[in-house]
Amino acid sequence: MRQSNVVAAVLMVASALVLLFASVMNMAWSAETTDSAATSQQTLGGRMTSQQGKNPGGLIPCSSASSPTAQKKATPGVLGSDHDVVFYNCSGSYSLDVTQADAKCMIDAGDSHFTVPVGTAYKMRLSDNNVGDNCSNRQKNVLWYVRPSGGYNSNVAWRHGQNGGAKTTMFDVSTQGVPGAPWAAVCDGMRCLNYWVTETSEIPLDRISFQ
Repeated sequence: MRQSNVVAAVLMVASALVLLFASVMNMAWSAETTDSAATSQQTLGGRMTSQQGKNPGGLIPCSSASSPTAQKKATPGVLGSDHDVVFYNCSGSYSLDVTQADAKCMIDAGDSHFTVPVGTAYKMRLSDNNVGDNCSNRQKNVLWYVRPSGGYNSNVAWRHGQNGGAKTTMFDVSTQGVPGAPWAAVCDGMRCLNYWVTETSEIPLDRISFQ
């Protein structure tokens, strides 16, 4: 009988130790999970903070692709400014794959790569740099390679310069008027495909359309 009592006591102690160990492990796992969640939240918060102040582009409805952001008059002779640039594929024949190839005298040259499906438009904010000997009152440029899913490839350059103290802009293209390539461009309400025009809005809307 005494031996049975000893065995029972040993088993009870062992069971208590197992329960205690399981409780400690559960508390440690809960703390680790909480710390991991907090770390993930901090990381996400950091990512969100790092994105503030940027102007990423994005697809927009065709109905809003012709609406300018602002209509205030620009200061004549001041070259540094913002522009809204739209790749308009609302009546195009093919989806467009666009890669930025080069940019000069730009603070923000927009997205480096994007696609524009048929029936949509892509809008982004460009900010040029007018500071320093290499950029002050010099021409600003952004060059894209446009590869449609069919038809003809083309190079598209957005150029911003100064003629006679006025802000001037144009789209310079290598191929035009064929399926998949540009066929028209409007800068601040004026035709600017391979042609310089004077812009007067505070944030001009520059749109290039694809066939």
